[in-house]
Amino acid sequence: MPIQSLPEGTELFSYRRGDQEESRFKVIESAGSGTFGNTYNAKDAMFGDICVIKEFAFAELCSRNTMTGVIVPYEGNNSQHNRKRLKLFTKWLDRFELEARNLLKVYHTNVISVRLVWRERGTAFYAMNYIDGKEPLSPTDKDWQAKTWLEVEPIAFELLDALEAVHDVGLIHGDIKPENVLLTSKGKPVLIVRAL
Repeated sequence: MPIQSLPEGTELFSYRRGDQEESRFKVIESAGSGTFGNTYNAKDAMFGDICVIKEFAFAELCSRNTMTGVIVPYEGNNSQHNRKRLKLFTKWLDRFELEARNLLKVYHTNVISVRLVWRERGTAFYAMNYIDGKEPLSPTDKDWQAKTWLEVEPIAFELLDALEAVHDVGLIHGDIKPENVLLTSKGKPVLIVRAL
C-alpha cells in the first residue's frame, strides 16, 4: 500500500531570504502514488508555473509521521533487523537521489526536464516540468491503433533520440512503454524518465 501523500498546500524546499522564511514549491494536489513514492502537481514560486514533484517513499521500508509529514524508516522489535532495514532504506533513498541528479544532466526537447533535486522531511524529492498536453499514450487507444508506420515513424525516431540522451548520462530507462510517453499540445512526444 502506498505511503500517504502530503496534503494540499504543503510547502516544500524552504529557504531564508533575509529575515523571512520562504518556500519555493506549494503542493496543489496529489497526482498519484506507487510503491516507490508519490507524485504531486505543485506551484513553483521561482518560475510562477506548475511543475510535477516526485517524492521517494518506498512503502515496504517506511511510513509517514502524520503529525510532521516526515518519512521515517519502519522500526520493529529486533535491533539487527532495524539496522538492515535502515541500511536498505538509505541505499534506495541514495539511489533515487543519484538518478534524479543524473536526470538534471539530460538536455533534450523530448525528455522531461528536471529542475531541482533536494532532501527534506526525511526523504528526497525532485521537481520536473509539467507537460501541458494529452494523457500518456495508451496501447488500447483506437487513434493509435489506426496509425500507419509513416505517421508513427517521426515520433519513434524522436523517442529513440531522447533515449540516447538518457543513456549518454549513464541512466537506463528500464520502463519503456506507451504510458511513459506524453504528447504535448503540439503533438511532440516527451519521454518520462523516473528515478527508480
